[in-house]
Amino acid sequence: MNVMISGNYAGINTVRNISLIQRSISRTTQHLSSDSEIGQISDEPAAVEISEQMRSQIGTLTQYIKNLEFSLNKNSAADSAISELRSKLAGIRDLAVAAAGADMTTPETGKAHQTQMNDLVATYNQQLASAEYAGQKLFGSTAGSTCRLEPLPEFAVGYPDDADVAVKKIDGEIASLKLAAEAVRAQSKRDYRSTVHSLELASQNMAAAESQIRGTDYAQNEAISLKLQMQHQSDMAATSLGSLSSDVVFKLLHA
Repeated sequence: MNVMISGNYAGINTVRNISLIQRSISRTTQHLSSDSEIGQISDEPAAVEISEQMRSQIGTLTQYIKNLEFSLNKNSAADSAISELRSKLAGIRDLAVAAAGADMTTPETGKAHQTQMNDLVATYNQQLASAEYAGQKLFGSTAGSTCRLEPLPEFAVGYPDDADVAVKKIDGEIASLKLAAEAVRAQSKRDYRSTVHSLELASQNMAAAESQIRGTDYAQNEAISLKLQMQHQSDMAATSLGSLSSDVVFKLLHA
């Protein structure tokens, strides 16, 4: 399962959902602003209390979505950074393979290979150290890091035998990057599933609370308004992310 869900169909569907919700919010707001509806507030204080409780849940639900947005974006940035590091490491390996396969190595060519290797390793380590998202380091032992990646050591490639050893070490580094990418994607899946579960529970609670006040026009319209606001915020997050499936959000929150 690829967490980063995208595509023209999902985007068009989400925009359509938002448009429908915005129109519904407008109609419900008009009902709530009428004198006849407002006059019923004092008749059902318990129903109004329930609707206020539902309103307070919107902040929590919105925070769930914001947290997921941040997490997915950070993991996506980490995944992209790892892909770039893997590309640079492939270039480092190509150089080591070339140095190991050289039929004739003079001190000058050996020195040239080593200088080039040192430059490539330094560039790799600089990119590794500078990778961050929203001020948080992506790779390291600090809080907020997605995973821990160590800087590359020096690789000796001045002589074919040394370069052959270096190739094996570089292969180990490539394997470590692959594992790191898998770990980042697995974390995205866990974050996504956890948030979906929280939204499912919240949606059920909202439906249960709404059913208790369905007989009061004002409270019912208030509940509808709150629910529509929650749906609108969720779909807006889905659109900005390009990560949450529009169909998933619609099924969870538009019932």
